[in-house]
Amino acid sequence: MAHFILDTAIEDKDWDELFVIDWKSFRNTPEIAALFPGGLDPTKRAANAEGLKRGVFGGPTERAYAKLSEVQSGQVTAFISCRVYRGPKGIIDGLFAEEPPPVQLHFIQDEEDRAFSEWYWNRINDLMRSCKELQVPHIYIQALATDPEWHRQGAATMLIEWILDFAAKEKIGRCALQASPWPSSIGLYEKFGFRVIDEHTSIDEDRFPGRVGTPIKTMIKDL
Repeated sequence: MAHFILDTAIEDKDWDELFVIDWKSFRNTPEIAALFPGGLDPTKRAANAEGLKRGVFGGPTERAYAKLSEVQSGQVTAFISCRVYRGPKGIIDGLFAEEPPPVQLHFIQDEEDRAFSEWYWNRINDLMRSCKELQVPHIYIQALATDPEWHRQGAATMLIEWILDFAAKEKIGRCALQASPWPSSIGLYEKFGFRVIDEHTSIDEDRFPGRVGTPIKTMIKDL
């Protein structure tokens, strides 16, 4: 079993490593891959790393995030990034009481890919805002990724334990996430007491015939 160091400070030099981990973990998910056109292509990589920084670690929402590095090599092996909703109405409180503007992904060049991706992410946002279980103070785990070379070494477990401990210390009584229906992912979250409260697959055969969004399971855990 590997040994990791957890750090909540992310330096400029880390963003490329974090993007590589994210890409390796989710490149087979079309909706995620579309957000980072070109993937690890040297001409696109820096822009994609910046996109990860803005989209997964930035924005107006309070964030709680951490990275893991392997002790001997210092290699970044995994990360977690979460949104923290402290207001009494959770995801529809404070800055987010009003419905946000539609997602627009101008950087996706293919018109069909762009139209489907924008529709998909706007649908996900609408589903989240309408979910009663998220209209209370909670921490939303937006991204949790481990470099495939370091799977089954305890990295994801360490990061989940960290965010649950953070929530307890901050007296935030619920954690939530949206998981792809991979048995390994669902099983890991269930081990920590998360339960599925909703399942949906984004599909609109009239507008996007033959295109099906990645199935999503919304899971919560009350502390």
